[in-house]
Amino acid sequence: MTDIFTNRKPSRKEARIQQIVDLLNKDARAALTDISRALDIPTSTVFDYMKDIKKQYEFTIVRKGL
Repeated sequence: MTDIFTNRKPSRKEARIQQIVDLLNKDARAALTDISRALDIPTSTVFDYMKDIKKQYEFTIVRKGL
């Protein structure tokens, strides 16, 4: 997949981060171990990528009506 803005192939790390974001879009409460199993990478790597994701993305928490 080519980045539409820079016309370059994303790095391995960028591709992994996008995969993690895609999994979190499907299940925002997914455990790190579930993500690591789905992507076949160590849990510690997922944890490190999650720190990068928190820096790059904005999150919104919406409270459900009671």
